[in-house]
Amino acid sequence: MSNNLQHSTRCPPMLMCFYYTGDVKAIKSQQEAFKSLVKSEIEPVQRQVDAINKTGQGLLQSAAPGVSTSSLESDLEQLNDKWSDLNERVSNNQTKLENK
Repeated sequence: MSNNLQHSTRCPPMLMCFYYTGDVKAIKSQQEAFKSLVKSEIEPVQRQVDAINKTGQGLLQSAAPGVSTSSLESDLEQLNDKWSDLNERVSNNQTKLENK
């Protein structure tokens, strides 16, 4: 790693968080790499999460009376909580890169 690059250990490996200390060209390069990561890794998963939610909601609505749906509801809630947390981390990392 170059002298102006510091790796953050508080970041999920998927996000590869790096913070630069002054090299404008390096910062622009990192911003582009981050945008590419979001487009190639995050956006496709968003479509999958949307599809899972749509299917899950359909199953919940079509469940016969008396059938327990609490496990499915819990699983969907967990999925959405984790997805929201990841999106918040992505947003925070993007903000940090833009403010460098």
